[in-house]
Parts: sequence; C-alpha cells; structure tokens
Amino acid sequence: MLKFETLFLKLIHSPKFLLTFLIGGLLCFVPILHFFAFGYLFFLTKKIATEGSFEYAEWTDFPNLFIKGIELTAISIIFLILPFLLFKGMQSLLDSIGLSALSSLLSAFLFLIAMPILASVLYRYQTSNDIRSLFDLSELFQMSASFFQSNVIVLLTGFAITQLFLPLYGFSIFGSLLILLSYSSIYFSYLEIHSSR
Repeated sequence: MLKFETLFLKLIHSPKFLLTFLIGGLLCFVPILHFFAFGYLFFLTKKIATEGSFEYAEWTDFPNLFIKGIELTAISIIFLILPFLLFKGMQSLLDSIGLSALSSLLSAFLFLIAMPILASVLYRYQTSNDIRSLFDLSELFQMSASFFQSNVIVLLTGFAITQLFLPLYGFSIFGSLLILLSYSSIYFSYLEIHSSR
C-alpha cells in the first residue's frame, strides 16, 4: 500500500497543487461557494479510490462540482452531527467547571473521531453508488475503527494541518480534507483489494 508520506509528497509536488489549494481554500471561506470545493474533493478522492489516479482535475464542470459538493456537505452534517453535539456538550461542561483551557485537547479528540467516520462514509458512498450503503452502520463503524487504529499518526498530521492554517479557516478545511480523504481512499481500496483475494 502507498505510504502516507509518499501520497503527501505526490499531492504537494504536483504542478497543480498550489492552484488547487488556493482555489479550494478560497472557496471554503464562503458558504454555498464551498460546495464547489467539496465537489472537487469528491471527484478527486473518487478517482483515487476507483482508478488509483493522483492527477488533479481542472476546475471545470461546475454544475456537477456543485451537486457533489452538496452531497459531501450533507454526508458531513448527517454523520458528524453526533460527534459535534458530543463536543459541544463536553465543551460546555469544561467551561462550567473552569477548565476551558482543555478545549484544544477536546477539539483534537473530536477530529480523531470525526475524520474516520467521514472518510468511511464517503468511501462507501463513492464506491457503491448506492445511498442504502450508508445505512449499514455496522460496516461503517468497522471501517472507521480500522482507519482510526491504523492511522492515528495520519489523523494527527491532518489535525496539525488544520491548526497550522486555522486563522485562514478556508485553507484549514480544504487542506486537511484534501490530504486525509485522499489517503483514506487509498487505505480503504487497498483493504478491499486484499480482502477479496
């Protein structure tokens, strides 16, 4: 399987990386326009999962980018609402007992939980092309747990990227999703190939 370091270098050494990162990051600053950036991520990660291709696409076919961006946003909201509510509840509790300084640690914990869930759901949706696959919660839980157990360092790297660009939250969101969802596509496709042998 392709190592995370190799994927990271492939992505950032591409001549199209900087332009992709700038466009995607700027779009993520603006609600509604972020659908185009999310749609781009949807198609990029699907191409990695199904074809093993790491080529950045052109920013074209805006209607499809917009539609797939809505789908990725909906998936994120539906499947990440529980971790988010858990985070807000724990944050309120910490604030009420004077431990608000632990919020950064709590946000790292939320990230480590949320990203494997999002990665698993997106991969299953992209490869099955069937919305019913999202109701197999047992399989999604197993995929999320597997990704978490095998890739804690990768997840911490993604969290570090979000923190690095945090004042510029559009770049923080796009950069971390670009890296983590790309890697999760490779990880899950590798597992599927080897489990079918």
